[in-house]
Amino acid sequence: MERFWSLLENLNLTYTQLGVYFESSTDVEQRKVMEETTRTAAASGAVVGILHLDHQVVTGFDAGGFSLAQPWGVGAVDSAPQRMAYGSWENFNHGPPVLVYALNRKQGELRLPLEILRPSLDLAIDVWEESTDLTENTQYGMGGAAYDNWMTGLSDPIVANQHGAWWNAVVWSECKSMAANYFNAFEHPSLTNGLVSEIAANYQAAADHTMAASDLSVNGEARSAAIEKAKAAESDAVSGIRKLRELL
Repeated sequence: MERFWSLLENLNLTYTQLGVYFESSTDVEQRKVMEETTRTAAASGAVVGILHLDHQVVTGFDAGGFSLAQPWGVGAVDSAPQRMAYGSWENFNHGPPVLVYALNRKQGELRLPLEILRPSLDLAIDVWEESTDLTENTQYGMGGAAYDNWMTGLSDPIVANQHGAWWNAVVWSECKSMAANYFNAFEHPSLTNGLVSEIAANYQAAADHTMAASDLSVNGEARSAAIEKAKAAESDAVSGIRKLRELL
C-alpha cells in the first residue's frame, strides 16, 4: 500500500500509521496506549481510521469507547460495528489485527494537475503489470493474473460457492466502478478525442461483468465467462491508460 498512501501527498494529505495490534499479543497496557494515541489524533483534527474486517472512520469518542462509521450502513453487517469499547475491544477480536492510521491535511498549494495525474496512472499500469513492489506473496496475483487465479478457484466447487467468492466479487466490482468514476470526472482541455470516456466505459464494463460473477446461484462455467469478459474489458482500459499517459 506504500505507493498508494504516498500518492495522497499530491492532494496535500499525509498518511501516518499509528499502530498495528494483534489480539493474541496485545496486553491491557498496549491497548491503553493505542486508545490514547487514537483519541489524541482524533482530537487534533486528523481523520482517524481503524482497519479490522473493514475500514472504519472514528467519528467520536467518550468515556466508554470510540464511535465508528459503518461503511455498509447502520446495522447492515456485524463486521463493521458502531462501537469499539475501551479495554475489551469488543467486536474487534475476530482474528485479523487492528490497524489504526491517521490522515492529515498539509498546508500549502496543491501540485499542478498533471503532476498529480501522471503518477496515479503509472500506478494503475504497474498494478495491471504486477509490479514486484506491490505484492509480497507469490500466491496472490494482480492485474490479469488475479482474474486467472479467480477462474482457477472456480474449478473447486467448495471454494467457488463460499461467501468469500461473493464478497470479493462485489468488492472488486465496486473498485472497477470507482475507476470508471475517476475517468468520468477526468478533465483536461487537450483531451477531446473520446479516449478518457472509452477508458471509463471499459472499467464500468469490467465492474458489471465482475458483479455478474458474484452470483453464487449461477454455475461456474457462466461465472468464468463473466470473469473472462471482465478481464478483457479491464485489459482494454489499461491499454487506454497507456495511450493517455503518453499524451500527458
